[in-house]
Amino acid sequence: MVPSSHPFTVVVGDDFEPGSAYAFDRAVELVVRVPRSLLHVVHVVREGTTATDVHRLTAMLRVYIEEKCLAAHHPAQLVGIHVRGGQPAQEIVLLATEVAADLIMLGARTRTRVLGLLQGSLGARLARDAPCPVLVAEPIGGHAFAPERHVST
Repeated sequence: MVPSSHPFTVVVGDDFEPGSAYAFDRAVELVVRVPRSLLHVVHVVREGTTATDVHRLTAMLRVYIEEKCLAAHHPAQLVGIHVRGGQPAQEIVLLATEVAADLIMLGARTRTRVLGLLQGSLGARLARDAPCPVLVAEPIGGHAFAPERHVST
């Protein structure tokens, strides 16, 4: 089998919630193990968001990503940052198509079962419409952050 010249590409949807941070961390762990891989992070804002707010969000996302990549020893320049206006599912699918993504990752959201049934989930909409597999990352036990450990001396 001839290796593909296409890099392994992962798109991570980010909404500044703990689940997104968890999904981003797992995506970085994955791409650092795959040579020539690329990571794209997308945050979708409501239509009508001002250009100033989009610029501010992009800057915040860039700082966040640089810190996470530094901690994971992953070159931040291999991460595309995208802030888009519109419907999250539609914009994530568009980006995944544009960058020929091999995988979309999202963080699990905590909400009631009834609310989830009424609204539908972003993961379900993406699984239906995405051009690639969708992985919804949820920490074991449903907690994005481990409890602080105290060491006695």
